[in-house]
Amino acid sequence: GRLRLAWGPAQRGTSGPAVFDVQSRSLHTVEDGLIRSRFVLHVDVLRTPVDRLDLSLPSEMAVRAVGGEGVSGSARSDDRTGLRIELGQPKRGRVTITLDGETPYEPASDVPMPRVLLPEAARLRGQVALRFADGVEAHDVRVAGGRRLASQPQKNAPPLLRYALARSEGGVFVDLLPGDLRLEASSTYYLNLTEPTKSLLAAITYRVRQGTAFELRPAFPRGYGLRSLTVNGQRAGFAFDQRSDGSLEVRLERGVPEGSEIALLATLEQPGVDWVPETGTVDVAFTLPSAGADREEGFLGIGADASFRVLDSSIEGLVAVGAAALTSRGVSPAGLVYGYRLDGDAPAVRLTVARRAPRLDATVVTWALPTPRRLTVHN
Repeated sequence: GRLRLAWGPAQRGTSGPAVFDVQSRSLHTVEDGLIRSRFVLHVDVLRTPVDRLDLSLPSEMAVRAVGGEGVSGSARSDDRTGLRIELGQPKRGRVTITLDGETPYEPASDVPMPRVLLPEAARLRGQVALRFADGVEAHDVRVAGGRRLASQPQKNAPPLLRYALARSEGGVFVDLLPGDLRLEASSTYYLNLTEPTKSLLAAITYRVRQGTAFELRPAFPRGYGLRSLTVNGQRAGFAFDQRSDGSLEVRLERGVPEGSEIALLATLEQPGVDWVPETGTVDVAFTLPSAGADREEGFLGIGADASFRVLDSSIEGLVAVGAAALTSRGVSPAGLVYGYRLDGDAPAVRLTVARRAPRLDATVVTWALPTPRRLTVHN
């Protein structure tokens, strides 16, 4: 192998710890539920060379990229509040660090814009620029430890709001209050009449037409207990509570922005052993669930055990449809008795259920075997 040696002037400096002078610039793009940030830090290392810099940042920020002239690597601290920047070799003079990050937020007053700092800096000067995505409701901006600068015009876009900061404990805070939420829903409900329970399957696709969705509020008939629930095919990423009146509150961990869809699938049961008498009939009054959206279109399918005879004695806010309208939405035709399309407020159906009288079919074959003294008959 070969060994190559290179010689250069030694780093000179006075004794004592390094001194840092920091100038920072940041651009924050505020979207529905998310702040995308771009940071540029110019760190002047004075007196003693260093081979690494320890930055502080919000623990909830996701770091997407780190770079800059002279930066050889980076590592996040265990508590996620620190980021160590490796410089590869001791350096004095200017070091430039770039960082891209994403920070989630919930609409509230005084939402802080993320800051990336060098806690050991002897002096800090910073500039913050803000811009807002369409649909974001920003009601006020407050600056602490700094002042507002003249806005910066942009081509075919609103001007950037700009602020100067002179202290590490300062910051820019924005009142980000939720706008009017508008949801539309496409639903498929399936009521299955069996023993020992009556079960209900609800498949609801929400479309966020305006604002950001942080929760869903479907309502189901009283007495039906929730057995399983998924959101976008997952059992995680949300919390929920079902009240005694059947209403369900689903709280999403992350807001769903305008233009997105949310798929909710719920299975519910109403226990009732021998709820159909051996003789006679029983009435089943069923009020359809509600997606809790501003506009809902959907279908209801009713299935039953083969031993039951089911008649619909009355319907409200529903229009009868053929089986094809439901099978196109994934409903199995096996056991399907009735199909309806939602067509009005508070749709409901009343059913009359009875047990089918058992009927036996038999084929009897008789043959005779005569003998001189006896006639043998077999069935």
